[in-house]
Amino acid sequence: MKMLALLSAGIVASYCYKTVKCNQQKSLKSNFDEIIKQSLLRDFMA
Repeated sequence: MKMLALLSAGIVASYCYKTVKCNQQKSLKSNFDEIIKQSLLRDFMA
């Protein structure tokens, strides 16, 4: 059971890493105003 939990946590962590990495690359391609808007929305939602 512990092994299954560790495996699941590893899968979730790798998915989150890929998602964050993909979002950072998209942010670099956006213009400055879009980046500011996204960061403000993230701060507001958190």
